Amino acid sequence: MFLNLYTDKAKGILSEQRFVKLTAAMEREQEEKQKQLKELALSLHRSNEQENDVRTFIREIRQYATSPGTGRGYLKPPYQPDFGG
Repeated sequence: MFLNLYTDKAKGILSEQRFVKLTAAMEREQEEKQKQLKELALSLHRSNEQENDVRTFIREIRQYATSPGTGRGYLKPPYQPDFGG
């Protein structure tokens, strides 16, 4: 896009003043996009860490639930009352 603006300026289609304004706007937009990209990358990293924590927790719970002889306490299936149905 910058090349197109420069070409238009060189051909006299775009004034110097307009060229400066448009390139400044492009640079601001690019900086904002870079900032957003960094924020999204950080958010993705945090989400991945949380996912790993949850997976670790689930593995540990499954280990407790399926190992009655380890002395760690066997988790029984949830109580389901019989309502005579």
